[in-house]
Amino acid sequence: MKFDLTILLSAAIGALTVAATPIRSRTPYSVKETHNVPRKWKNVGRAPGSHKLHLQIGLKQGKFDELDKHLYEGKQR
Repeated sequence: MKFDLTILLSAAIGALTVAATPIRSRTPYSVKETHNVPRKWKNVGRAPGSHKLHLQIGLKQGKFDELDKHLYEGKQR
């Protein structure tokens, strides 16, 4: 009887703990946009582990005029 009660209490405490855990984002970032794979493409398998993909990412600089002015002033010194 004691063994059954211990299992029942442990299960109840575990269920309450899981139910009480708030589900929230771990990061303040969010997905701005997504791009789907073109319909005509098909999966032909995994790429070899030795395959290298050269990727360059460009980000738009906000307040570019301020950045340009700051860099220009740095050259004058």
